[in-house]
Amino acid sequence: MGRNSDSLAVRMSGQHEESIMSNIAIGTLYGQMSFMCLLILGVICFRFMKSDDKTYSNNQFLAAGMLTAAAVVVDYIIAIIVYGLWEPQKLVLDTFTVIYFILIALLSHHWFLYCEAEQQSVFIRLKSGKIVRTAAQAAICIMMITVMYLKWTSLRNEMITEAVIAFIPAIYSCIRAFYKSFLPENYVNRDKYRRMASFAVLPVIMLFIQYFTPMLPSFVCGVTLGYMLVYSNSQKSLISTDLLTGINNRSAFDKYISAKVRVGSGHSQLYLYVIDVDDLKSINKEYGPLEGDKVLVATAFALKALAAEYDFYIARFDADEFVVVFDTTSGNMMQLIRKKIEEHVTESAKNMQLKVPVTVTIGVAKYTGQSMPAWIAEAHMALENARTLKEGKGRSENELQKELFDATDMLLSEAEVRHESSDELDLDGLDEKLFPVLSEASQRIYMFVTNMDTNVTRWSKNAFGFMGIDSEYDLNTEDRWKSKIHPDDIMMYQKEVDAVHSGKKDAFNLTYRVRDEDGVFVSCTGHGRIIKGVDGSPDIFAGSILNHGISDSVDSVTNLWNMKMLGSCLNDYIFRYESAAVLIIGITKYGHINDTYGYELGNEVLKNYGDELLKVVSGDLYVFRMDGTKFAFIKPYAEHDEISELYLKVKKVAEAGVKLGDGMVQLRLAGGAVTAKNYSGTPYNLLNSATYALSISKHEKHGDLVFFDSTLIHDNMKNMEQIAEIHKSVIDGCKGFFLCY
Repeated sequence: MGRNSDSLAVRMSGQHEESIMSNIAIGTLYGQMSFMCLLILGVICFRFMKSDDKTYSNNQFLAAGMLTAAAVVVDYIIAIIVYGLWEPQKLVLDTFTVIYFILIALLSHHWFLYCEAEQQSVFIRLKSGKIVRTAAQAAICIMMITVMYLKWTSLRNEMITEAVIAFIPAIYSCIRAFYKSFLPENYVNRDKYRRMASFAVLPVIMLFIQYFTPMLPSFVCGVTLGYMLVYSNSQKSLISTDLLTGINNRSAFDKYISAKVRVGSGHSQLYLYVIDVDDLKSINKEYGPLEGDKVLVATAFALKALAAEYDFYIARFDADEFVVVFDTTSGNMMQLIRKKIEEHVTESAKNMQLKVPVTVTIGVAKYTGQSMPAWIAEAHMALENARTLKEGKGRSENELQKELFDATDMLLSEAEVRHESSDELDLDGLDEKLFPVLSEASQRIYMFVTNMDTNVTRWSKNAFGFMGIDSEYDLNTEDRWKSKIHPDDIMMYQKEVDAVHSGKKDAFNLTYRVRDEDGVFVSCTGHGRIIKGVDGSPDIFAGSILNHGISDSVDSVTNLWNMKMLGSCLNDYIFRYESAAVLIIGITKYGHINDTYGYELGNEVLKNYGDELLKVVSGDLYVFRMDGTKFAFIKPYAEHDEISELYLKVKKVAEAGVKLGDGMVQLRLAGGAVTAKNYSGTPYNLLNSATYALSISKHEKHGDLVFFDSTLIHDNMKNMEQIAEIHKSVIDGCKGFFLCY
């Protein structure tokens, strides 16, 4: 009997030792996991305390982290008591339990305040808001302690009810943020809302895991991981967000557009809009950088509102440029978006009561499988065209080419001076000065700079298609260019190049034939010079190539936009507004002026009259030179009275006389016009209709303005039928004719 008792005592002692060892092992694991949580929270909180960004939302985020760290410590103390590693009085355990849940309730409360602050809630900062949230928090604490002491649950590790009650504010704010992330007005900020909503997911899941595995600090680990994930995602967001405007930055845009093109857009069409804020440099200079920043913020705000409505991607691309990437199956929708952007930006600036009105210029390019740099370059070229059209400026081909040649010569001369005083090749001046000047060039003039040591050539962006390249920098330009030259011209070209390289000639200047991107030979004029290094060997070859095969946008006589731009602009109006108004004026009996003064002075009259017409146009009214002595005005839409008033104005200018030398030459006009609402036809139908009305004005109405309508065609057809009948009668021996006297 005694031996049995001893054996039982030994077994019980062994079991007790095993229990103690098991509890120590569990306590050690519990402590290690708690220590990792404290380490993570400590690093995040330390970074926030060192940060200069002491906003209200950041302070609430820091407070939530510090309270979480305190809860981890208290949770570990409770664990070592529960597992018998420390055996104080029951009151101590109850006290730490109460403190633990109060800490959970407080961190939940501060997380709620953080979410509200991030959502720009004003109510939480008001006195009434403070009273409401304090009362709610007090009610949660009372409810939690009441449940605890009514013994609805027996053990601390099974106290799910108390934990859920303590976590109510955080759960509420996360559900609310998740719901708001789907609202259209929050489209741009939906990632931020979903980031806030993610916080409560892990703690709730880990809370129920802890119910089944009480030997692990699952709940506080869940809170810590949720906190860390929100912090990590917020840092990623800062990296990809423009701090001033709050929208995506250039880095985020590059990643998005690469992924977008790689995935594809199905049957829809992908458009890139480059949006430039007009006169931002002037605004900064006159009103200060702060006003300029407000202009950018107003522009971004307008884009955010439209992005929520039309579901497109926006980013800040450069100092004064924004980009939009839009999927659509409709060309009309593409034009509508451009119109909406222009209107919303102006309206946004008015609502913000800025000191100056804000307008934007937009270039649009469609993705057709080209490389990213080429696509972006196309959009920028469209932007330059739109900007030039808006400014109403133009230069003749000879003036433009001379300006570019002079700029090239001047800048290369400056580079030569720098070479003489330096042992190193200095290209900074070329990069900083040459290409910004050349970027405003005509689409038919391509600029290049070649490093002759490395054989790397930098091309202006408008040369990409012609050269068959997709980047500004090309490694094999010489061989590529020679392969494009006409066989009959290659010897002449090589002879000219050799003369420049050998120093026999200072500059390259030659007209020859080159195969374009369509395989057609076109005439080109090349102009360039070589910069030599300190050792006398060629270092840089730079210049320009004029493509005569591309019709430019400017009439060389009047410096007004030509027929090409007229068709393009009119087509744009039809797409954007589905309406247009066209007035065509023609100078009658102009042959008499050419016979009297000669063609050279006759062209001077046209140029001077064109200058007068430019003074008449403003806003969305544009003037163009057509063929011969005709000019065209277009507007998105205008009533007959407005067109009539415009015609009287230009007619008055003509009749008052146009300057020619020291004298004046009076001109006589005829005019035809057409207006169209809800129009979906071609621009050339409108131009033909206005031209027909001009013919009626010239030959039948003595210069009075004629508006085109269907009755004109009906009357003309009737006249044609009568004339045909008369001709038939004459051929038939004047059958049906009779003489009255």
